[in-house]
Amino acid sequence: MQNTATQAAWLQGAITVEQEGAEARREFIQKVYAHLLVGLMVFSGVTWAMMKSPLVWSGDEPGFLCTMPGWITCFVGMVGLQLMYGRLFSSASLKVHYIAFGLTIALQGAFCAPLFWFAQHISDTILRDAFFITTAGFGGLTAIPFLTKKDFSFMGGMLYTATFILMAVGIMSIFFGPFNMGLFWSGAVVLLFSGWVLYHTSQIQRHLPLTAYVFGATMLFIDFVVLLRQVVIILISLASND
Repeated sequence: MQNTATQAAWLQGAITVEQEGAEARREFIQKVYAHLLVGLMVFSGVTWAMMKSPLVWSGDEPGFLCTMPGWITCFVGMVGLQLMYGRLFSSASLKVHYIAFGLTIALQGAFCAPLFWFAQHISDTILRDAFFITTAGFGGLTAIPFLTKKDFSFMGGMLYTATFILMAVGIMSIFFGPFNMGLFWSGAVVLLFSGWVLYHTSQIQRHLPLTAYVFGATMLFIDFVVLLRQVVIILISLASND
């Protein structure tokens, strides 16, 4: 979920990246992508640790994160945190920004760990292939606003509406199990979050204040991880059909 309305409220009236000098803008963008890279590295470590912990599998029994209460807890936690992003990232304290980013990484790691554990037991190559596919796709998408000089911020309203629709579909899928949502649904999420990558890259390129580099990295981090998760689901489905 992307809290566009709240985001717009706390950014209103701020001096944006586009209004700053070229050097300040370049440094800001470098900070965003450096934080994104570090966040993804930490996410990899957190997810791997959870995959090896009793939270995912304990002896011959599934751990808490593999149960329906665990899945719902992570999902509700992520949605609740994102609803608070406007308040958290509008804080003048950079420490609060990093806490929000860290909580996002931890919750996404907990949410992905059961799926990644399952994928690893289906095939040793699924996670590797999913990472390379997601990195290539994400890299191409986030480069488009820089290469074309086009502002994709106009997509915000459409993406926000589509996200709520797909969230409703995702919640309904709980009744069929968190990993059994179908290729059509996963493809729709990939398409939607490809749009979010374009939108958030445009926000970073033009509309965020210079103090919002952690926020920018957090948004791109969520986009990347959601895309990665859906690519893993698609590859699991394809491997299961072989």
